[in-house]
Amino acid sequence: MITPEQFQEIGETLLPLLDGLTEWIARDMIERFMIRFGHGEEKLLTGTDEWQAWVLEQAGGNLDEIQKALAKSTGKSQPEIAKIFKDSGIQAAKADAEAAAVTFSGLSPGMMAIITDAYERTVGEISNITRTTAGATNQAFIDICDAAYWKVRTGAQSYTAAMLEGIKELGQVQPIVRYPSGHKDTLEVAVLRCIRTGVAQSSGNMTIQQCKDMGWNHVLVSQHLGARVSDTDPIADHAGWQGKVYCIAGKDAQFDNLLDATGYPENPLGLCGYNCRHSFTPFLPGVSQNHNKPIDTEANRRAYELSQTQRAMERRIRAQKRKCTALHTAVKSCEDTAGKAKLQEKYAQSAKRLQDQNAAYTKFCDDNDLKPYHERLAVAGWDRSAASTASASVREQKRVDKMIADFNAEHVAKDPAELLPKYEYAHGVKEKLLNYSLNMKEGASGRDKAVVFQAALGYNANNYELLMQEIMAGIGRYKASGKTTTEHGEKFTVRMLVKGANGRYVPIRTGWIIAPEDRTPRMTTAFVDR
Repeated sequence: MITPEQFQEIGETLLPLLDGLTEWIARDMIERFMIRFGHGEEKLLTGTDEWQAWVLEQAGGNLDEIQKALAKSTGKSQPEIAKIFKDSGIQAAKADAEAAAVTFSGLSPGMMAIITDAYERTVGEISNITRTTAGATNQAFIDICDAAYWKVRTGAQSYTAAMLEGIKELGQVQPIVRYPSGHKDTLEVAVLRCIRTGVAQSSGNMTIQQCKDMGWNHVLVSQHLGARVSDTDPIADHAGWQGKVYCIAGKDAQFDNLLDATGYPENPLGLCGYNCRHSFTPFLPGVSQNHNKPIDTEANRRAYELSQTQRAMERRIRAQKRKCTALHTAVKSCEDTAGKAKLQEKYAQSAKRLQDQNAAYTKFCDDNDLKPYHERLAVAGWDRSAASTASASVREQKRVDKMIADFNAEHVAKDPAELLPKYEYAHGVKEKLLNYSLNMKEGASGRDKAVVFQAALGYNANNYELLMQEIMAGIGRYKASGKTTTEHGEKFTVRMLVKGANGRYVPIRTGWIIAPEDRTPRMTTAFVDR
């Protein structure tokens, strides 16, 4: 017999290998995606024939690399799977010997034959289920690239929005296994389920063989708090049949039949089936004793529901770490200033969400007296350096948020009377920006201001429209101050916080005049306010 705790640990030594494969595939696809999307909209939008040629070229390389990575991963995993089966077989045989009150003297040839058969069938099944993985993953890459490209080309989405959506989807792509039924699983889920089921069946077959060798016809099924529950299927309701004694063949007045009650060995939803953590040991009525105490039904249901919630939280944290890793890969690969700024902003938001999820997980475990399984939160590529980078991003975002809040508390108008008069009719912004504040030409009177705008906010004559939008929005929000009256008209200053093309928030100062003959504000200056 193998304990529920031992079942939970089975296969987890393979997690780093499987997770490393998943992380590599996502990173490789994002880097390929950013070759085209990371240089701005102008370089993205080429002829359709050129685009299709590029996608097919990248997809071909992507498929080759995925197939190589899968082959390498599968090769590395086989020795570890063999060790898992042998170690589990020894554990099960020792427990069965103890239950039968006999001395364990090692695995007999018959036992080894059972373990070897289960191992070979499991490796063969893993080989079969991974055959569709490379093709399905590669097709996802093609579909995501095409969708992003055509959204930009047709105007359905902006360049930046399509790029962000594509990166998000690529970051969520995991190696997929497609079954003949149409059901899909991630490679990690499929492989671990396959190994755990194979070990469970191997253990069960060994116990049945030992019972036959001793002439026994009964087994005792293990039990644990938080067993699976089902209100519709008695076989899938593990809580209903756990902890009891059953007849292997037939049934008697005291004990039910093992197959009829638990589904073993035919029903994959029952004992020793998919993700089942139960096992069983030889039992001799009148000699052996069942020390299992009844588990309260409601207590078991609550434990089961808590365990499902905890697993769901762990999956979300792992997925969020992958999202952070994907965004960070994209940030490093992006050479377009505006795109890089947006990616950095999304990365900071994603890192903050991860921080919140980790805190919620810790609180949930504390509140419900559950053991936190930090090893289940680990993903490949998320090491101390990655965690430190994410934490630094969150701290920087908090600093920026505080700076924005403090600035706005002082400068945002609380009454419409504090705004620039007739701000909605403001004009002269484009001319002042192009001819003065963003004019980088040698000898231009505003060149020094243009240099600072470029360095601090990433604005220049090529993207002046973005700064113009920020200014027009700002005069409708921030106070107008420093009113003075001259022979040329009334002058005002509006100090505002603007978001740069590089994603940074920096205060700027704008000057305005309302001439008597005009009666609407015209911009006279704009510069970074240090």
